[in-house]
Amino acid sequence: MRIQKYKVAYKTDERLDNEKPGWIISEPFTLYSLQLGGDTTQFDFSDGSYLGTDDVDWEKELTWLEWTGLKDKNGKEIYEGDILKHDLWGISQVIWEHGMFRGQSPEDTHDVTMADHQLARTRVIGNVWEHPELLKEGK
Repeated sequence: MRIQKYKVAYKTDERLDNEKPGWIISEPFTLYSLQLGGDTTQFDFSDGSYLGTDDVDWEKELTWLEWTGLKDKNGKEIYEGDILKHDLWGISQVIWEHGMFRGQSPEDTHDVTMADHQLARTRVIGNVWEHPELLKEGK
């Protein structure tokens, strides 16, 4: 059984000290690691900052990113919203559609399947929140 792990994407604004407008992505977590109610839950971000649940509207301000259960050719975990680069097929974005994860090309002309033989030729190069320009370069 696959462990269900998530990240959250949060659009920064003036509420976070020393943050430029843009997106930050949390460190991976499992749902059982979040303690809802009682104490404030916090998301820890890779830059050392954190965000408490009292600081945000969960439904309006956070985008949840699910782990696909897969890793790229370098062993990096692949999450929904990641941008992949395949040795032959080029750039694609990881999306959830019709009950499965797939890599969708920027022009939607082809898919990169999440099969082992394809992932052996694929690496994560960014994500759509922090590096949207990578999708434009892939066109």
